Order: sequence, then structure tokens, then C-alpha cells
Amino acid sequence: MKHESALFTLAAIAIASAMSTGCSSPPPPPPTVNEILASEIVVLNLSSSAKSQADVKGAGRFMEVVNPLSVVALPGGGKRAQVRLRNTTQEQYAVRYSFIWFDADGMEIVRRPPRTPAIDPLSTLSLTDVYIEPNGSSAEIEMRLLPASEATDDGLYSFDEAAEQLVQKFEADAQFDKAYQAVAAKLGADRKPVIVVRALENNVVGERLASKLDSLAKDFRKEVRKAGKFDLKEDESTQLLVDRIRFSADGGLESGELLNALKTHVSPDFVLTGELVSDSADAYRLDLKLLDLSGASGRGGTIAWEDKAKIRKAQ
Repeated sequence: MKHESALFTLAAIAIASAMSTGCSSPPPPPPTVNEILASEIVVLNLSSSAKSQADVKGAGRFMEVVNPLSVVALPGGGKRAQVRLRNTTQEQYAVRYSFIWFDADGMEIVRRPPRTPAIDPLSTLSLTDVYIEPNGSSAEIEMRLLPASEATDDGLYSFDEAAEQLVQKFEADAQFDKAYQAVAAKLGADRKPVIVVRALENNVVGERLASKLDSLAKDFRKEVRKAGKFDLKEDESTQLLVDRIRFSADGGLESGELLNALKTHVSPDFVLTGELVSDSADAYRLDLKLLDLSGASGRGGTIAWEDKAKIRKAQ
């Protein structure tokens, strides 16, 4: 009996030893970013004086402020607020945000409807809003980080909003700013850089979109004029003016106005061009290029900015 008891004791010890060494359950995996965001509220409230990542309250684990929220006056009137964020994780998640504008006394003027775009892993996202009324003094942006499944902004523009959003986008682009500053330095205080917005090309087979593209080009001209950085001109080359003057002279018509136009004609420093193609069943793709023709960057015809913007097809 003592022998059997000893064997039983040894067996129990062996089993316990095996369980303590190699047979225990592995620890549970750490929660994913989306699981964390589904279970806790991560709120950001950046004021216009935000200067560092420390202002991202509670979200430093997931996000970095690349460019702090800034509020700048636009030459054409109004102000623009913008912040650039970076997803520092390996997961996509959503950002629900809303801009709030205040007057000089700190009273809230307007609170924009929230938008909820997704931000891809290790990528950046610029959030921008423009307030055109003169009483706007400062801005804040309220944000919540949410699971990717909460994203409701499909990233597509409508024809009506594309021009405003895309002009703001290239104005905030570092590559464009470098080209613009080079042209402005070359011109000095004599004049603003001249820009021409050309007609947008329709390369969508089988769809009549001329009226929509004409309207979109007009919107681009309106937004460029409102931005106040450029002298907006019609797309008319020097040679075309010369040909028109020659025709007027040959036909005995009055060409004085055309001659005056030729004297004051300035070739564009920038040209905005674009073409529309079909991207998917739900969206068109607008391929945009802003060309620097000034030669200030070394040679004319360089690309100062380009983007491929998706525009929602009408349902």
C-alpha cells in the first residue's frame, strides 16, 4: 500500500509539473486598435493654439499631429482652419470630426455637421474647413476615434463640392507651396501669379457629361478667385490674340481693344488641367494637374501639384 501511495504521489507531482511548464493555456492576444476604440471613447479637442502631440488627449497611442491646427486669413476674405493627422498604427480606423468656429469674443458661431472618414494604417489625413464670413476669429475641431466599421464618409466628392475641396487641398500641399513661393519671389510685388483654369476633358466613354464638367470648371475658377492667391485669366494665348488682331485688321473691323489686350497680356504662370475617366461602377476619377509654366523652378511645364480625385456617380 505504501508502494502504491508513493507511485500515486509521484504521478501527481509529474502531472502538476507538466501543467506548470508546458501545458498551461497561452495568454490571450492583446486587443486590437479597433477593439480598444469600440470599448472606450478617445476624444480629441484641438484648439487653434494646439502646438504639439500632447494636445491629442488620450489618443497618443494611435495618432500623431503632423501639422497642428492652424487658422489663417484668406486673401479673398474669410479664414481657413486645417490640421494634419497621422495614423501611427498598423490598422485602419475612423475619425469622426466637426469644426467649430468662434467670433472674437469666443462665442460659438457655427458647428459643422460631423464627417467620419477612414484613415489607413501609417497614413496621413488633412482635415480642412473654410469660413467665409468676416466674423470668424478662431476655430476648434472635435474628434473621436472609432472602429473602421463606423466610417460613413466614402471619400468620394460630389460634382458640387469637388472644386472647393480640391482647391483647398492643393493650396495646403507642400509641393505646390514651394512652386508658388518660387514664382511669387520671381515676380516680386509687381503682380500676383497668373493662373488659367482650362476646360476639363471628358474621357468617359458613352456618357454625356459636358454640362457637368463645364459647371465644375466654373466652380474651380470661382474657388481659385476666392482663394485670392492668383490673378485669374481666361485661357487665351498670345498667338491667339495676334491672330484675332490680324483677322480684325483684314476685315476692316476695329482692333484697338485687341491691341490693348495684347499690350497688357500676361502669359499664365500656372495652368490647372484635368480629365474625367470612369473609375468604377460608383465613381469617376478626375485626374488633376497644376502646371508651373513660369520657369521659376528651373524649367517651364513642371508639375506643381497633381491629384486623382474620385467623384461620386449620380444614383
